[in-house]
Amino acid sequence: MGGALSLHPKVVGGTGASALGILTVWLLGIAHVTVDPVVAAALVTVYGTVGSWLAPILKRETGE
Repeated sequence: MGGALSLHPKVVGGTGASALGILTVWLLGIAHVTVDPVVAAALVTVYGTVGSWLAPILKRETGE
């Protein structure tokens, strides 16, 4: 890793994907689509898991 404060790609990928899940639920709320809290939590969990899984693969393919 780069330095003392650099984050592992899985942490960055999981956090970014989880934020995307939260934004998805928020945008659905703006569109007057009711999302059950359990479904919202599941959506964020799935996004986070996929983001954590993809982060090292994407980093490896870009050569960084």
